[in-house]
Amino acid sequence: MYYVVQVAPREEKNVEALVRELLPSDVCQRCFHMKRHVLKKYHGEWHDVHEKLLPGYVFIETDDIGAIHEALRKIDRFTSLLGQESETVLPLTDKEVMWLECLLKYCDDCNYEIPLSKIIICDGVVTFVSGPLKDIKHLIKKFNTHKRIAEVSLELCGKVLSLYVGIEFA
Repeated sequence: MYYVVQVAPREEKNVEALVRELLPSDVCQRCFHMKRHVLKKYHGEWHDVHEKLLPGYVFIETDDIGAIHEALRKIDRFTSLLGQESETVLPLTDKEVMWLECLLKYCDDCNYEIPLSKIIICDGVVTFVSGPLKDIKHLIKKFNTHKRIAEVSLELCGKVLSLYVGIEFA
């Protein structure tokens, strides 16, 4: 099951390292934050940029949420398991896990970076050649071809978020 931990901005890597240090790998299968690869134009040229997809959020895959909860109490940084408003911490829903795994299957396991999606636009129709947007096209709200990003709308722990994923022309 996947859980989401809210952390202070720019503390994602530190919290991940502390969680891995405090817990064995059989308790915490994965602990990661997601990044995105986008193209940005400045000084008249396109540049590869690697940014956080969801700043302030760390995903943890575990079957023992109690151990995770205890480990987070030992961390001296701000951490908050999302869903703690109720008595029990809620895992991601099946719908949330679906979009997360659709994005993760395109990432390599060491850096969790969403690569660029390749598209073709012909007569106003967008065709996906490759990349993560091919699997989650039903979640795309709009394309900004000038900035080479696609806006994806999804729900995470009861909040509707807009994420921006990089595109490039095939």
